[in-house]
Amino acid sequence: MTVGWFYNPYKTKKWLYEMFEQGYELERAGNIFFYFVPRKSENISYEIGYEKSINQSYFQLHKEMGWQLKFTTSSTFWNTTIWAMPYRADEEKPMLTYVKEEKLQVLRRLFLFSTAMSLLFLFFMGMNIYFNVAANGFELVKQFTPSTFSLILNSFAFILWLTIWIKAFLSYFNERKLLELEGGL
Repeated sequence: MTVGWFYNPYKTKKWLYEMFEQGYELERAGNIFFYFVPRKSENISYEIGYEKSINQSYFQLHKEMGWQLKFTTSSTFWNTTIWAMPYRADEEKPMLTYVKEEKLQVLRRLFLFSTAMSLLFLFFMGMNIYFNVAANGFELVKQFTPSTFSLILNSFAFILWLTIWIKAFLSYFNERKLLELEGGL
């Protein structure tokens, strides 16, 4: 999976299901790495949840319903969770919500949050690059200095984050279209 996977829930869930089909079940996940074990379940449902704020009862309620927590963030602004629930072939595939409007609302909130954070981050990085170039001019390319290294690092981070945000932007519209057509993954 790639950095910024939480901005692309459809692709992440699709990848988790592909891993399951290959014989691997998600054990736990981190911000970058996913850890799998050999498949133990006949079928499994993965759900990625996005909430502004959550409390202990949120986790307790989902666990009582049979969901297994595989990942959660500890952010005060936004929480991302990955839930898994094994089920039998004769059962309906479990979902966190079956209401399409709720799914679209969560997707919209994720899109607005990631856009606001990305624009803020890109603005500050862009200003850093601008001031670095304005202060040092062509001296940055004549001689390798800490300012040159800083410019290269900031430029790389700017391009990387811009790429992640563009993928999130496109993912939002793709997932929205899929939810409207299919009712979700």
